[in-house]
Amino acid sequence: MQDADALARLCTAFTPLILKEAHYPSVFDALGEDAVNTAWVIFLEFIKKYNGRDFRHLRDAYHRSR
Repeated sequence: MQDADALARLCTAFTPLILKEAHYPSVFDALGEDAVNTAWVIFLEFIKKYNGRDFRHLRDAYHRSR
């Protein structure tokens, strides 16, 4: 259950960034209503494939989105 809890916290924390990225005019114009779901898929695939221990760049992106 720890993985599910961690993923839920991660998604909650990054929701503002995902929404911001998905609603850029060029992205939203191209993808329409699928923009948010597509942004989540890209983000979660990146997290799943990440093979490192340094998530500093994620932290920085999170802070820039606020």
